[in-house]
Amino acid sequence: MSTQSSAAAPSRATLPAGSAPIDDALLRARWEQASDACAPVALFQTAAFARVASFYDVTTGRRPVVLSPEGPDSFCLPLSVAREGGVTVARILAEPIAQYADAPGAKVDPAVLHRGLNELRRSLGVDLVILRRVRDDTALSAALDGMRVERVAGSRAPYIPLDASGPLPGASGGKPKAYRDALRLKRRLEKAGGYAFAPLPAGAKAQDAIRVALQWKRSWVEERAAASRLAADAALGETIVRLFGEADISPIVGLVTHHGEPVAVEAGFVRGDRMLAYFCAYRPDRRGDGVGKIAMAEMVDWSAASGLRVYDQLPPGDDYKFDWTERSTPVADRIVAVSLPGVVRAHLVDRRFKPLAKAALGRLPAGLRRRVLKLAGYAPTASA
Repeated sequence: MSTQSSAAAPSRATLPAGSAPIDDALLRARWEQASDACAPVALFQTAAFARVASFYDVTTGRRPVVLSPEGPDSFCLPLSVAREGGVTVARILAEPIAQYADAPGAKVDPAVLHRGLNELRRSLGVDLVILRRVRDDTALSAALDGMRVERVAGSRAPYIPLDASGPLPGASGGKPKAYRDALRLKRRLEKAGGYAFAPLPAGAKAQDAIRVALQWKRSWVEERAAASRLAADAALGETIVRLFGEADISPIVGLVTHHGEPVAVEAGFVRGDRMLAYFCAYRPDRRGDGVGKIAMAEMVDWSAASGLRVYDQLPPGDDYKFDWTERSTPVADRIVAVSLPGVVRAHLVDRRFKPLAKAALGRLPAGLRRRVLKLAGYAPTASA
């Protein structure tokens, strides 16, 4: 399996027992088999997704590796390893892109996972393993519970249950208010003339729409002085564009146009009976028309008409997502320290400093916050 880079893959001799470089042929067969049978929410750790997404890790100097013990308790946990702030950290492969962390496979045994993570320490010098956005309902989460790994930075992953008619009624007995409002806004644009919606499958047109949407997102981030690597990191943006050209992971881009001009995008990936709603953006000067809401309603309806039964809005559980649904699944980050330096880093930085810094950042005036974020690489710069 190619990493889509000329950078050298790690050699088998430098890897812990039960792991392999991402392009190892024997691993590829086992990984693809596990990927075919895994739950829809494990899309981001499937072999097909990683084949493209690993471009980000290789481009940014991280080392892809897959923890995959052989035997009846086999699973595939794709990771990337790099030095961070004086310690060696393993993260889920393509962490900024993977909206869930999971381990495709028949079973994730806590003892097997524990041994594998400790082997990462012995063979690759890993101090800390950070798994962001682990759903509570996954085998990986159950294994981490068995290892007594605490939850950090808990959130929710909202989802909209569907049937052939669209969103299922909520507790009030009707369709979600946000959905009804979006349809009203759509009718207003249709009445004015020039409205169109198109679902674009993997290919050049879908990628072109994503490129435009990334520019909109960059403008949105700049205006609000928000923290977002998505808008500022060129390798991240390029990787996302590549994903929407990969038919094996079933991407779909919902494009709303008005008089032939793109005004909103709602894009995601189809897996099993689920739409994983990955990316949304709208043209900043069309916010007043509600085109972002319209694009989401269009994709919800497209998903329902396509036989999907879950519209997964993915974490975090932002307030606006709960205007569309009352349902959600808990997610949390899980941090495993496998050395003393890892324990110190996890306690001081990940569990204490980062939450305090995030809270302090949110209290800064927008102009000062914008300058701080640019220095930290979380917001657009002139060269982004």
